[in-house]
Amino acid sequence: MLIELDASLRANLIEINDFYLVQSKKKLLSQFENISDEADQYEMQWQAENKGHYSNRDYEDPSSFYNSAYEASINHYQNLSDLHENVRFSIIAGMFHRWEKQFRSFLHNESRWWRCIDQVRKDIWSLPVNKLFILFKNDDFDIEDQDFFKDFDACRVLVNVYKHGNGSSFKELCKKYPEYLNENYQGMENYALPYFIYEPKFNVRDEDVIKFSEAISEFWRKIPNVKNIENAEDKEEWLKRTFEKKKRKSEE
Repeated sequence: MLIELDASLRANLIEINDFYLVQSKKKLLSQFENISDEADQYEMQWQAENKGHYSNRDYEDPSSFYNSAYEASINHYQNLSDLHENVRFSIIAGMFHRWEKQFRSFLHNESRWWRCIDQVRKDIWSLPVNKLFILFKNDDFDIEDQDFFKDFDACRVLVNVYKHGNGSSFKELCKKYPEYLNENYQGMENYALPYFIYEPKFNVRDEDVIKFSEAISEFWRKIPNVKNIENAEDKEEWLKRTFEKKKRKSEE
């Protein structure tokens, strides 16, 4: 059961992922480097645009004008900060989803050597990715034991929470990677859903985008070529189907 990641394809996949990170930092994340200064500028702009309106209100406390300008700048900063987080998560999600499609496509193409039934190809596209990692597990290699895996898996869970909100992935995030949540949300996996819908508050930074990207590149660097899957027929039901077909073929 051959799985071979050609050296040129391996290098190309790493290059694509690294390019995505460099350009995301340059063209997107860099736009939010000075949002505090932008908020200060917005406060002065607000004062200039509203000064005439307030000057005609003699009964108004003059300090209320500056308080309103300050509140406007705070709102502006918060809106920029929220936008920054959305852009950051869009980059992370795009990066991970592209990796997932590349990984599944790679396995789909390799399955042509397995003489497998069509259902196995369907499984490649429908099973959770961790079910597919079993293909590479042997006495010398286990993806979950690699140094990059924790960042890689945290990226996966965060993307699922970003996509689905409060659900099983949110509980997994609380349990396994609470450092990526605002501390007010840590430990929430054991609580019933509140009467109101809330969106988790994250503690994800631009530095984490870099970590996740590096973990994906490391995945492509470290994933081994496989000549045969050890005891595959005992590992997963979907793999049993492949080996049962091979066994029938050999007996014919």
